[in-house]
Amino acid sequence: MTRNHALQQPSPRGMLGRIDRSRAALPRPRGGPVLSLFSDSEDEGDASGTEPGDGYRRIARGVEQIDISDSDPEDDGGDVPDTGTPIDLTEEDEDDGLREQAHFQREVSSVSAQVIGAGIPRSHEQVDFATTMFGVRIRRDDTVECTDTGIGHEYTAFLRIRLITKDLSGTVYLHGILLKRHRDVDRKESVSKDYQGLLHTLLPNKKNEICAMLRIRHGSATTSLDSTLEVRRLNQVGLVRKLTFANKSRAELSGRTRGEFYSKDDWKEAEEKGDLFCRWKYIEEVDTKKKKVVAFQIRELEPNECDYGASITTERKFELFRGGFASTRASAQGASSGSKSTSNAAPATKRKRTQEVITIDDSEDDDNDMFETFERRLNQFGKKQKVVEKKTVRHTSKSVTVHSNDGSQERRTHKVTEEVTSIRTRRPDFSYADLCAGAGGTSAGAKKAGLKLNYLIDLWPDACKTMKLNFARNLVQQTDISTFATSAPTVADIVDVMHISFPCQGHSLLNRQQNPEQDAKNISVAYGSFGLILRKAKPRVVTLEQVAGIMSRSDGQHLRGQIFELVEAGYSVRWSLLNFADYGNAQARPRVITIAACPGQTLPSFPEITHGEAPGLKAPVTIGDILAQVPRHPPGLMGHAVRRTLPAFDPDQPLRGCITSGGGKSKNNYHPSGRRDFNLQELAQLQGFSADHRFYGGVTSVRKQIGNAVPPVFAAKLFKGIVPALEETDRKMEAWAQVIELRAELRLRDPPPPPATAIAETSPLHRIPYTILTSAVMKFAALFGGALLAARSASAIDFTLDDQESTKQAAAAIAKNMMTWYKGDESPNAPGLLPQPYYWWNAGAMFGSLIDYWYYTGDDTYNAVTTEAMLFQVGPDKNYMPPNQSKSLGNDDQAFWGMAAMSAAEVNFPNPPADQPQWLYLAQAVLNSQIPRWDDTTCGGGLRWQIFTFNNGYNYKNSISNGCFFNLAARMGMYLGNDTYFEQAEKAWDWSYMVGLINPTYQVYDGSDDTLNCTEFNHIQWSYNAGVYLLGAAVMWNQTTGDKQGQWRVRVQGMLDSAARIFFYESTNIMYEVACEPSGNCNLDQKSFKAYLARWMAATVKVAPWTHDTIMPLIRTSAVAAAKVCQPSASDGAICGSKWWDGTFDNNVGVGQQMSALEAIQSTLIDGVSGPVGNKTGGTSVGDPNAGTGGSSIVNPPKEITTADRAGAGILSALVLVGILGGAWWMVA
Repeated sequence: MTRNHALQQPSPRGMLGRIDRSRAALPRPRGGPVLSLFSDSEDEGDASGTEPGDGYRRIARGVEQIDISDSDPEDDGGDVPDTGTPIDLTEEDEDDGLREQAHFQREVSSVSAQVIGAGIPRSHEQVDFATTMFGVRIRRDDTVECTDTGIGHEYTAFLRIRLITKDLSGTVYLHGILLKRHRDVDRKESVSKDYQGLLHTLLPNKKNEICAMLRIRHGSATTSLDSTLEVRRLNQVGLVRKLTFANKSRAELSGRTRGEFYSKDDWKEAEEKGDLFCRWKYIEEVDTKKKKVVAFQIRELEPNECDYGASITTERKFELFRGGFASTRASAQGASSGSKSTSNAAPATKRKRTQEVITIDDSEDDDNDMFETFERRLNQFGKKQKVVEKKTVRHTSKSVTVHSNDGSQERRTHKVTEEVTSIRTRRPDFSYADLCAGAGGTSAGAKKAGLKLNYLIDLWPDACKTMKLNFARNLVQQTDISTFATSAPTVADIVDVMHISFPCQGHSLLNRQQNPEQDAKNISVAYGSFGLILRKAKPRVVTLEQVAGIMSRSDGQHLRGQIFELVEAGYSVRWSLLNFADYGNAQARPRVITIAACPGQTLPSFPEITHGEAPGLKAPVTIGDILAQVPRHPPGLMGHAVRRTLPAFDPDQPLRGCITSGGGKSKNNYHPSGRRDFNLQELAQLQGFSADHRFYGGVTSVRKQIGNAVPPVFAAKLFKGIVPALEETDRKMEAWAQVIELRAELRLRDPPPPPATAIAETSPLHRIPYTILTSAVMKFAALFGGALLAARSASAIDFTLDDQESTKQAAAAIAKNMMTWYKGDESPNAPGLLPQPYYWWNAGAMFGSLIDYWYYTGDDTYNAVTTEAMLFQVGPDKNYMPPNQSKSLGNDDQAFWGMAAMSAAEVNFPNPPADQPQWLYLAQAVLNSQIPRWDDTTCGGGLRWQIFTFNNGYNYKNSISNGCFFNLAARMGMYLGNDTYFEQAEKAWDWSYMVGLINPTYQVYDGSDDTLNCTEFNHIQWSYNAGVYLLGAAVMWNQTTGDKQGQWRVRVQGMLDSAARIFFYESTNIMYEVACEPSGNCNLDQKSFKAYLARWMAATVKVAPWTHDTIMPLIRTSAVAAAKVCQPSASDGAICGSKWWDGTFDNNVGVGQQMSALEAIQSTLIDGVSGPVGNKTGGTSVGDPNAGTGGSSIVNPPKEITTADRAGAGILSALVLVGILGGAWWMVA
């Protein structure tokens, strides 16, 4: 039995440091006033506390609750009408679907109550937090382990907390999203004679991938994660886990991309400790009247359901999936319709009619060239609109006066004919393919729904000849689908909609299994081919039809396999048992219908029921209705019928039996006269075929074709319901393509540039013609309803380049607003910490910016609070490893504080009291504590990202850690004039270049896995990686001479050229974070990275003055752009947005955005301040060569340093491995 985590009470982990970086505060609902009855500083023994905030108002509003658990006998089932045609399960019939509906539908039950809708139960009050049995405080949006049951045993599940309540007895309940590992979703074990063991999983079984479990009303359009909440008691949950909701692919975002490197033998540890990711939701649709699950869905998460930084847009997902064949629909149609004589194609030209209207060819060959560009742009996402030229011939009479030579005048009237040409567009033809197409029943329905048939495949010669009688001959391919699946792919294979009716004989309950070899052959058709077909044809929508017996044969193993193939290919899926009688068929014919949509494509709904006994529906179609439409004299064999002597019956009723490949049982399926069976023509029309559908073959062959067919009357409704979903996606893609076109029109890479008003006069944007710029801005405004122009109307802060007073005032305003986030100077908060969701290292970075602020402006407003914070966080060993942080500490976190102390020493920031450690001492302590961590056992050296072995990312050696080691060692060497520090810096640079973190063109990659001996790299590039190496190299140039200095100059120039090329728009010189800003996926940390690039570039100007004319234009232009996205705030300061290049305040605000704007603007004052000081150049800070070499916080403490020639190295990583707000910390779209 799977281990029950909650009962065994292992040592606590999660929020106490195993996974998350320590946070300054726990999560709270935001948005409104918080009324707190329990502060974070109160007695931790309290199990819960109350804070009704914005989350309370959102959840507690009047939402209808429908308890679908078995425990509520008063549930009346809601008000969903039962509109479907009832199926009598007592009647013995040859169609297995009449008995299998009961097997398909499931009783609703759960380990605990699961509620549709979210709300606070009666007699409950909302509380803000609760304390688990491990003493860990949990709040909303935390994830905890719990247990669930399945096939006779318990296994670990998870609960993402959305609401915490307490009843009158004091019992605490957690309401949240239930999640299960992929292998446990609908986990079942087969005991059938066909197959024993665990059934096929519905989702790919990937490590630490979990799925949200939801229940919704049948037919509800609401499928959001919060639509269903699971309820558990507090004592039923265990450990806290790190969970990210994402729709990025596993390759882009996973525990491994975040630095988790577990070997195959460590799978159990990985499951117990690793990061969890949810990309899918499994949805059961409940008929609340019957209390049965009647339909199922597996959907990929929508972008708005994902954690910040862990999503990409649906449009981008669609483009990535359909990429590679740009002209999707057009190419496929062109390849398949070489003959213009096909039944689906328009004739080459239409004859001129008697009316005064001439309609020109609709075909693509005659499309006007002037629309070629427009069509090509739309084809980027597979949408080809027909361009129709309509000429109207207009006859008018005109009178003229003719003057003769004799002076007489004559009034003459004549007719004038004009052609008035107008252009219109019509809905595109969506391409369609049918596999295992049979007699073409589904294809006939698709054609009626307006789909353009591209190819129809079947192996049976008679069926193929039947299709050639009804559709264009060149569309029909007589081949096995496995041959089609394995043949070389072509553009013509790609379609919008694909239907497959895999052979059903092996699944039908009518099959007495007298030929097991043939059954196995029929069943195996789908295996091995389905996934290949999906990858080859890339259909936007896939539909499957199968007999209901597929749910019970082998306990549904084969249907599960088909669902698995779709999900593994990235498709969202829904499936249900539908009765074709509800859609206008004359017989009760239940079939399992599956609809799947590719990534980015809207998932179509099942068609609305049209026929039945419920109010508002059409009456069920009867035998008499159909017979009235049958031709009196069917052609050829279609009139064949066997004579009978049976009781006559009233034809005003649906067919009692089901039409099968043998026609059906004679006692049910015979003519109402009782004198004969139905003839083939009648059977075909009772099956939903039109009167003009022709068949090829003998009586037995035709009867089989009819009985195996999907009724076209149902297929037409199915595909008519799919077309709107295709059109909806096309509209989204067209709007998205217009944005892309706009960016191309502005001749920029991605995203669009700042508007003219946001650019300094020195910006090269003036090279873009004004008309193009104005047109583009107007297009953009039109696309987004004027929001862009409205945003630009907000007043930016006053900032004038070369006006020191204006610059200082702008910096002061930004700094003032930045400090509104800081509460460490208010009792009882701890100095030096920012509130959640900011991390410890964010605060160290912020105080570094405040030191720079004093350096540039001379304003000492924040000196006292900075000094207090910097001293409070030093820790017992005075090396910035405080006890409340050290167990989840990265080398980068420690280094940010150490580098702030180094900056304080370099600029003579007011020294701390004499009885406190001094700035230089603290920087040395950080270096000295990190020197022993240099690891030569893997990758030939380098620092690891994380300090302790139990932290995720310990096996990751990254650029920011080693870059700061290099940077800090070089600066310490310059301050003290000590060659030992320069040796440490040389070692760090040489290793970074040798191992490949810095490539030959001076691009800096993020890091590598030391378990692979750093042979594979994460190639993403961040601005602060480039900046940290740039300043270190500039310091080394400053401190060397001769050939050595020449070598460092080449390195500095290379770093600078690379940074300017990658992190500044080539046409605007505005700084941006290239890896995440264009997609809008920058997480909390990444929004601050520009601050460090600006800081270190400005510092480079002082130590390498020859870089001034390259760096300062970049800084100055970026500063102007940054000021344009700042506006006055309520605190009398200035609040800043994130995207400088956009020129608008985007309301995306935070400490990182404030830091970035502050550093950019105050760095323009660099020419008016002195350079960094040292021991021999006016530095006043005092150090100690032994600082940081003792105490309990050192990992493998080194021998004590006894001379001034010994020093250390510093490291930093602003990337937070876990705890980033749902962000993919290195893989950003």
